[in-house]
Amino acid sequence: MTTLTMDPSTWDDAEIDRYLTGGAVLRDLSPAVGSSDGALLVGTTGPFAQLAGRHALELGGSAVDAALVTSFAQIALAAGSWVSYAGILSLVHYDAATGEVRSLNGGFRRFLEEDDPLSIPTSPEPSGRTALVPGFFAAAWRAHQTYGRLSWADLLAPAIFVAEQGFLLDAGRVMQFEARRPVISRTPEGRATFMDGEDLPKAGDIVRQPLLASTLRHVATDGVDYLYRGDWAQHFVDIVRREGGKATLADLESYDLDWVAPARGSVNGFAIFALGEPDYGGVALIEGLHLLEEAGVRDPCGSGEDLYWFVQVLRQTTVDRRLPTSQRLDPEHARATWKEMAAAGSFVGPAAPQVGSHSDCVAVVDHEGNAVALTHSINTGLWGSTGIFVDGISIPDAACFQQQELARVAPGGHLPAPTNPSIVLRNGELVLASSSIGAGLVSTTLQCVAAVLAGGVSVADAVQMPLVHGLDMVVGDSINTTVETKTTAPASESASAAALAARLNRVTGPRPATQGRDVVDILARSAQAVEDGIPSAVIDGARERGQALSVRSREDATLPRGYWAAVSVQSESPRLQGGRTPFVNGRVEGV
Repeated sequence: MTTLTMDPSTWDDAEIDRYLTGGAVLRDLSPAVGSSDGALLVGTTGPFAQLAGRHALELGGSAVDAALVTSFAQIALAAGSWVSYAGILSLVHYDAATGEVRSLNGGFRRFLEEDDPLSIPTSPEPSGRTALVPGFFAAAWRAHQTYGRLSWADLLAPAIFVAEQGFLLDAGRVMQFEARRPVISRTPEGRATFMDGEDLPKAGDIVRQPLLASTLRHVATDGVDYLYRGDWAQHFVDIVRREGGKATLADLESYDLDWVAPARGSVNGFAIFALGEPDYGGVALIEGLHLLEEAGVRDPCGSGEDLYWFVQVLRQTTVDRRLPTSQRLDPEHARATWKEMAAAGSFVGPAAPQVGSHSDCVAVVDHEGNAVALTHSINTGLWGSTGIFVDGISIPDAACFQQQELARVAPGGHLPAPTNPSIVLRNGELVLASSSIGAGLVSTTLQCVAAVLAGGVSVADAVQMPLVHGLDMVVGDSINTTVETKTTAPASESASAAALAARLNRVTGPRPATQGRDVVDILARSAQAVEDGIPSAVIDGARERGQALSVRSREDATLPRGYWAAVSVQSESPRLQGGRTPFVNGRVEGV
């Protein structure tokens, strides 16, 4: 009998083939659900990555080990497109032995020499100034140093295997590569990473990433010092500065982070913990749950009135962003705000709309009851728009649309992010670990978490509900206000590479600089994208109340979608239940 290790070369070949082949098609129109009495893991993409996470749990790894090995493999499987090793990572952790919940924010940092953020070029103009100091590996290392049981090298082994052995490319992924051909081919590093002469990978090809594999082997041996103080750090500085950026070795050497107290709220008798400051996604989630409780809204699909007020609560958590975190988390603030909203008949207050982008997330509960909710992201369009790669690692251009946010941050400061992983306890006992991604991450998380906590809905049922997604942002700098039903087929079947490229450029393109009342007016006119599974009577009722809705097919690839993944703890057997919403290919893996 073969002894299990974290080296995939020792795993069952048929199992590896099944999980890698199953991951070739990115879109699964069905939700995924699963259960276990031992340990459970769910991720948004990369079945092979979830297999690696399961093996980590089988070897006695902690929830942190399983979450990290999954995340590392997800990036290799994505080829650094929607997630990146030079991106960001945030997580919330529950320690079953102590009952302590802590959060870790591995966000981007502003370059120390970036003295004029408002002049950073916007997409699609390529510039090294759109790069930022990456936090992904710094956060992963800190999490592993605190809660890891398996070796650091073990956690990187599946990602190295993917980079060396490759993954199968299907037609949908080919279109992603073709849509980004001008980006990938722009720099010698991009061409060396993915191109054979003038050719990009084609359908049926095996995509291998030898440059990435070499880098990850160094990280496995030397730890993150290789990235923040070693050869990779110098290469990052040299290439970003060659492209006009302001990176220095001091930016990487000074990157430090530690665990912080999470944001905390109390909803329907549950204690909910989310990312602490300076990130704001968790604060928006808790504030939204407080407001829904005040409004008595449990299910936006239940009536037109409930759907109307659910959307107003979403808008309110957006416009409250400039208020102090302590105020937003205060239940008294929610009570006072709800009175104002009820009197006004809508959301109230000025600020700026928030936009989501590409990411992955993981939720894990291990055998001892420790839990992790984690999100990691490139936080821009696929591979960004600059074509900057450093030794096989894609470098995000996440500064190209966050100039005003960066201007509020001191040089070297942390750029706040909207990610919202969370842990829920009741009477000190773990109830739920969940996270989300996508343009509609705020709305989808709020709907699903409220369904579980306020509506008593199981995770398995929550991931099958028709969902409210993000603003129907479609054209240039404007926000589309259409209310017609749209039935676009999945991108892998209907969209040309040129159309996908145009859509990606819109995602990362210039944003309105509007502030205050103008933003409130924009939001008030904006359509909220909702799935066509919501009863027509509910849709009609919300429209009669004055809310513009864009009713979209669940299969519409252009839907400003949110994706949610969660593991819940139950008193009966099976003890753990996990699930993720449709349109990604991640799996639920139990031990």
